Amino acid sequence: MAKKMVKVSVILPVFNGEKTLENTIKSLIYQTLNEIEIIAINDGSSDDSSTILQKYADRDSRLKVIDQPNHGVSFSRNKGIASASGEYVFFIDSDDWIDRDTLEKMYRFAKQKQLAFVACGHEEKNSTKMRTEKIEKQNAVLNNSKLYFEYFDALFFQSACAKLFKLNQIQVKFDEQMQLGEDLAFTYSFVNRQSVLGFCGEVVYHVVNQNPSSLSKKYVNNLGSSLEKQYRIWREFNDNHHGFAEEYQRNMIPFGMYMLMTYFSNLNRYDCPLTYRQKLDHARLFYDQHSDWATKGSKLSLNKASIFEKVAYLIIPTGNVGLILTTFLLKEKIRRLKFFVGRFRK
Repeated sequence: MAKKMVKVSVILPVFNGEKTLENTIKSLIYQTLNEIEIIAINDGSSDDSSTILQKYADRDSRLKVIDQPNHGVSFSRNKGIASASGEYVFFIDSDDWIDRDTLEKMYRFAKQKQLAFVACGHEEKNSTKMRTEKIEKQNAVLNNSKLYFEYFDALFFQSACAKLFKLNQIQVKFDEQMQLGEDLAFTYSFVNRQSVLGFCGEVVYHVVNQNPSSLSKKYVNNLGSSLEKQYRIWREFNDNHHGFAEEYQRNMIPFGMYMLMTYFSNLNRYDCPLTYRQKLDHARLFYDQHSDWATKGSKLSLNKASIFEKVAYLIIPTGNVGLILTTFLLKEKIRRLKFFVGRFRK
């Protein structure tokens, strides 16, 4: 009997995910789309993740486990891409889960519309925001850059998850040197070569963001180079999609300012080893080198900005690094308080 074609290769990096891993795996092996493979990369886990993976691999031959020393999520995803045999790849994190018919509906939509890229709806259970955020829109074929902006939040470009990528069109892999923003860089690099994108709003990817030690909440050393790479890729995307760029500039805080906000937030993470004087010196040097990022947008509407973003938008262009750091320290204290309160909310 001929072997069935693999329609979707699901790539699942795992690092110490024992508390949520079973829920993630169950959401995959019970998908209504049967022609899938699940490539789980056990990235040097020291907890019970390996045992859990092997238990389900023994039950379902579609689950393939790759064990490796800890190399990080980008290395693991690249290993998954190299091992994939599906027509499309789909990335999922070991905290998250998907609806039972997610892969079937996304694959069917991609084939019907002849798309190399399809994103789906997503919701995020984020304890630092103390609520579940859900972003949904109707199915759509996005064939111009203004539609890209209309669906900007739903497309979830900052994550590689909740998307189908056609395997034979992946030319740029995950940057293993980036310590933050590698998802954004990968996704933009892929969609920048597409003239048409797809959105499947019939299904939902469920993001569970409640781990206080996740990379996005820890201090990242030498963050500047990763931010500069993100900015270059972002500029390339904007240069190729003028309609998107125009809408973004009218409605959103400039991307460069977001990069500065990320840098200042990083200096105030709970595990940052720097003294206040060192933080001040780092912040002043980075700001001086990227002062053009602090430029306000022209005729910018701040209707979609949060209160803190509006405050940051006003104080960052002043160049008063001491005031900026103090403001972001306060933000971090509030975020941590909301996290611990949010963890125990019912």
